[in-house]
Amino acid sequence: MEKQKYIEASEFEMDDWFLERLNILPFKNRKQILVDVLAVLPYLPEDYLWQQVSGVVKGDDPFFYTVEYINEFDDVLCLLDVWEVDCDDYLDSILSNTTIEHHVAIRKSERSTDGTDGPRPDEPLSET
Repeated sequence: MEKQKYIEASEFEMDDWFLERLNILPFKNRKQILVDVLAVLPYLPEDYLWQQVSGVVKGDDPFFYTVEYINEFDDVLCLLDVWEVDCDDYLDSILSNTTIEHHVAIRKSERSTDGTDGPRPDEPLSET
């Protein structure tokens, strides 16, 4: 008798282009980008348009980057592209509240204001 195999639905997808571009980057940067992006995925805003979120791999020689994604309502988030940006572009992202750090700060503030551990990763952020 053959066993049935079940595939659990993924919380996100990575486009082939995203993977190709990611693999060009040095291992240290690639690893930190994935750690940062995966931590903030449940908190990225939903929209029918492509969006961007920027981050920085800190160190002696900081690496600024932008990740393009699409997070449509009631669909799986898909990472589309990643590329290096200069410091000025990253500062623009800070001003437009489109950084990973901004989304992490929102998550932390929600945890501190409601007295709980905050939303679980599988729960959407409440709109207040």
